[in-house]
Amino acid sequence: MIKRKYQKADTLAPKIVTAQFMFYANAALWLGFGIYVFVDMLKVDNFPSTIFLITFFLLVNVSAMIFCAVALGKRNAWAYYFSIFIIILNAFFTRVGGFEVFDIIAFLADVALFIFLVMIGKAYLTQAKR
Repeated sequence: MIKRKYQKADTLAPKIVTAQFMFYANAALWLGFGIYVFVDMLKVDNFPSTIFLITFFLLVNVSAMIFCAVALGKRNAWAYYFSIFIIILNAFFTRVGGFEVFDIIAFLADVALFIFLVMIGKAYLTQAKR
């Protein structure tokens, strides 16, 4: 008889894809908000340096979210900890500013993503490359 080796199913992969989707959705949310703020500030005739700085920092936030989504797929321990750090930092800055409807939505998205990352943390870190 032929012996077959069965591999365990990768139960972590769908969870990582979900976390990546949540990061991409969060990035899209911030990108949309950044475009809205940019256009709105152009209408009000603010100083160009103010428009540039606010737009720059919103794009840094979008880039960090996309970077975290990609890095989580690599299954490295540092990517998990960096993603947690970025989400906490983003939630903190969202909460500190003016708290309007968009801020509530972004804050709840950050909290949901943080809770999800904590829930998959043990499984992720046991399979992560060090």
